[in-house]
Amino acid sequence: MSCIEEIIAIAEKEFENKFQLFKKYTFSVSKAQKKGIKEIEKPGVYVYCKAGKIIKIGKSNSNARKRANEHIVENTTSKDGKLEMKYLLSDNEAIILFLIVEDDSKIHWIIALEDYLEHNFKAKIPSIRRC
Repeated sequence: MSCIEEIIAIAEKEFENKFQLFKKYTFSVSKAQKKGIKEIEKPGVYVYCKAGKIIKIGKSNSNARKRANEHIVENTTSKDGKLEMKYLLSDNEAIILFLIVEDDSKIHWIIALEDYLEHNFKAKIPSIRRC
């Protein structure tokens, strides 16, 4: 099972019918850099994966694609300095799962899903608030 499939399966089990609020999209890191992908330029959670490992989990309450790409531009780096996100841009194995909320009245579920995923999956580059 890929990390994407595992994330979806575990989140579906935990959130049950609430997980249906999220539309699922997967893109290569390089493709997600392009503006104009309207499906992912909305509020949501994003998960960077590479070779079955979860690299980074995050969220945006306005534009998940833009926020996810800021990690590449700003070169978010692991605490030990060994993993730099800018290199994911040219890595064919690196993908991003976007879990997008279409209904603005349900945006609060983004925070719940991101927190659940961060707690249960231990990304290689955790959020600063998790360090």
